[in-house]
Amino acid sequence: MASLVADLERPSDLSDLQARVAADDVTLLVNNAGAGGLGRSQDITADQLERIIKLNITALTRLSHAALAGFRKREAGVLVNIGSIMAHAAAPSAAAYSGSKAYVLNFTRSLQMEYAGSPIRIQLVMPGPIRTEFFTSQGVSESIFPPESYLASEQLVDAALAGLDAGESVTIPSMLDEQPWTALEAARSEFVKAMMSGKVAVRYRS
Repeated sequence: MASLVADLERPSDLSDLQARVAADDVTLLVNNAGAGGLGRSQDITADQLERIIKLNITALTRLSHAALAGFRKREAGVLVNIGSIMAHAAAPSAAAYSGSKAYVLNFTRSLQMEYAGSPIRIQLVMPGPIRTEFFTSQGVSESIFPPESYLASEQLVDAALAGLDAGESVTIPSMLDEQPWTALEAARSEFVKAMMSGKVAVRYRS
């Protein structure tokens, strides 16, 4: 099997990879590429912020779109998007990163709704802290999270595949009890319903 090396921040490389994942012989796409860009916004340039958006959002979106086009033709295929616990955790040193992962969360869940009942599988994987070079490569100590909270990358992969085999739409490898996720989903639904009153809340009336 030939390898295709690409820099997903370069439009020409991304375009080449889009064409490849849309091909008839591609049955699985894992969108795992991403960047952290950790640091306070005042210490990061606009160009650095744009790089995070290009990789974490634009590339993932375009590759997902290309893969799904190919999957529809053959009525089969699996798309796996890697999110993050940071989709639910705004942080003063990770504004662009947490924002990008919130996009991945909602983008992927929306796609799941679109393709519900079809033979195309779409999985969202939501890791917590993982022991990779993610933190150290950015000059950030892994001590920002308790040492016992980390999974090895091999554990993440095995859990994600197990979740896919089990038919999960959302896989959260380090969540031992699914109740918090169930409660969060229920609360999200109630939150949306509560915003549909068609009235201005008393606290905002003069």
